[in-house]
Formats: sequence, structure tokens, C-alpha cells
Amino acid sequence: MASVRMELGIRVATMSESTYKGQNLHFQCPFAFLDNQVNPNLSGPNPVEEYMRCALVMFASVRRFHPRAKLTLVTNMPLSKSWLLKFASIDCENRVIPFEFKSPDGYMDSFQGSLFLLDLLSNLENSEVNVVLDPDIVCVSSLPEGFSREIANQIGVLDLAFDKDHTINGLSPRDQRDYQARNHHPSPHFSHFGGELYVIPASRSTWLKQEILEAWDQNMENFKSGQSYLVTEEHILNYVLGKTKTTDLSNIANRIWTAVKYRLIPEDIDSLAFWHLPSEKGFGFTKLYNLMSKPNSWFNLATNERFKRLAARTMSVSGWPPMLKACRVAKKLQSKFC
Repeated sequence: MASVRMELGIRVATMSESTYKGQNLHFQCPFAFLDNQVNPNLSGPNPVEEYMRCALVMFASVRRFHPRAKLTLVTNMPLSKSWLLKFASIDCENRVIPFEFKSPDGYMDSFQGSLFLLDLLSNLENSEVNVVLDPDIVCVSSLPEGFSREIANQIGVLDLAFDKDHTINGLSPRDQRDYQARNHHPSPHFSHFGGELYVIPASRSTWLKQEILEAWDQNMENFKSGQSYLVTEEHILNYVLGKTKTTDLSNIANRIWTAVKYRLIPEDIDSLAFWHLPSEKGFGFTKLYNLMSKPNSWFNLATNERFKRLAARTMSVSGWPPMLKACRVAKKLQSKFC
């Protein structure tokens, strides 16, 4: 039977279970506090609390499988004392940096907080492999042995392989390619890289910082002069990362849709290390957060295999119980009419 080591209330895999401890990995997640609370995909009654619950669960799941990795929640303001203590309980730091890449008036009506990712990527440490994740991700296995070596010289991206005319926050891959061509991009492309996962090795961090700044300045000139412009951080990073060779990370991560109206489970889900679950912010992540706070729950004590199986059930990945479906529909109706 595999030996088990407990740290800070979270069950941590030993080398007999986890082939890659991640001692040179730095997992990070951005969040910008805004007066109007305009942040990505947050619409509940208390979006900041919702985001923090998701981020805490995400980092706790990462800690389970990568016990030596560095964890950092990057914000533009310090966390409250209560949240600071919760993140500290899993040895996750809170790093505060300025929000410099703010959009001007009229630039975008939503997702303004998403641009803070550009600040995080412009302030990376140069001695580590930086894994930047969205908060609505659950880690269900360790990264492959030798992952850091394989990605030492190329930035890792999640190529979503969208149709060329599929619109993503106002721009399709075709629109983005047209923009790139008009703005003298060396290699206009149709790829769209998802913003939920980027892996930046130390060897590429300085290059990335400079390219982001140049792309941002050019984009702001286009906006101010009334020309077409890139809207979100994904669009800007698609422009930047199209200039260099990248490593596709679709073998370790994918988007998984579990909503009532739209459900899509990847065929290779069992081989993935990261499950991105956008539909579960107000449901599955709340359940995992509640389980995480109980020292004797399966979230904290289960073997890795059992953790993955129960996480799949909790996040509606491994089935749609009729009662759960009815509860979700009722909850949505209540929030709409009450």
C-alpha cells in the first residue's frame, strides 16, 4: 500500500503515488479586485467569494499531486485576513502587483478583470517553470515525469481548435488572423489558445513580457484611432504567441462542459491532469470547498485514485443524477425570479 503524508490538512501524494512532485514548478492564478466586480464569468450574488472558493479548491488539488511546487494567488490588492489564512493553510502565497493593463472607457463592457493576466505574465520569476491556471480547474493527477524538461524552451498553450468563424468574446479566429495581417504579424494564424492554462519556462519569460507590452501598445493605438482591436487577454496572447513556437497542452488539460443545456465530456478525460470546469463554479466547486474544510472528508483523505473518481462524480463529470439535474434547474429558477 502506498505511503501517505499529510500536510496542512491536505493529503499529499508521496513519490510512490506521484511520479512528479513539481519541485521546480510555480503554479499561479490571477485575480483583480475591481469596483464594479467585472471579472471573468462571475455573476453570482458574491462573485469575489465564489472566485476565492474556486481558487482555493484548485490550489488544494494541485498541492495534493505536486507537494513541492510553489503556489501563488496573484492579486492587485491584499486578500482579507480570513482568506489569507485559508490559502496559507495549503502553503499558498498571496502576491500583490499593480493592475497596469487596465482597459480605457469604451474598450470592453465585461471581462475587464481578465486583462490582469497580462500583468501576472509580465511579472514572472525567471528561475522557474510557471504554470498559470484559471480558478475553475481541478487537478486530478500529477504532471508527467520530465514535464519541465520537455517544455524548457517553448511556451505551453491549450489550442482549442475552434472553427475559423466561431466567435470568442466578439472575435473569431478569422477576425484575429485579419487583425494580425493588418498589423504586420510575421505569421498570421487561425489558432485560438485558451486562457485557462499557460506554461511559461524561465527561458521565455523576458521575451513574453516585452512582446505583451508591444502588442498592448499597438492595440491601444488601434482602439484610440477607431480601428479594429483585440478585446480580451486571450486575443492579445494569441497575437503574441503566434510569433513563437509553442507546445500544445491538450494532452494534459481540456474544457469539460457539465451544464444542463450543454454537456461535453472529452474522450481522453482519464488521461488529463487538469479538468477545466466552467459550469461548476456555483455548484461543484462549492461542494468541494465544503468538503475541503472537513479534515476527515474524502477530499483530504482519499487515495489519488478515489479522489479522482469522487471528484468526477461531484463535478458531474461521471453522470447526471436526475435529482442533481432537478436541483440545478430549481436553483437557477429561484435566482431568476426570487
